[in-house]
Amino acid sequence: SKWTDEQALALDIAKGALGAIFAKALAKVSPSAKPTATNFVALSEKVAAFFKANEKRPTWDDKAVMGWIEKQASAAIPRDIMAEAREELARREAAAADMPSDIDEMLGDL
Repeated sequence: SKWTDEQALALDIAKGALGAIFAKALAKVSPSAKPTATNFVALSEKVAAFFKANEKRPTWDDKAVMGWIEKQASAAIPRDIMAEAREELARREAAAADMPSDIDEMLGDL
């Protein structure tokens, strides 16, 4: 993967945030439309820029999403998605450290 674990998680967080924004806009335009990438792309060129256009079924353009992540840190209401990803990775690491190391102990009474 060309992305670090931190970047990959930040991309997931950002796609969730963007998806929610796009779904809200889609609901205003077409309340019965399902929140799919194809319907998001149809909203506007600005939204379509977050998806790869050369595919039969649009998929996220990670480079465009990463650009959005970078812009969010200096937005009017800043959001540091990379910091959120670091915090989540640290939380996961701490949770994993608390897990028993013996598989039999992890599975308990199963």
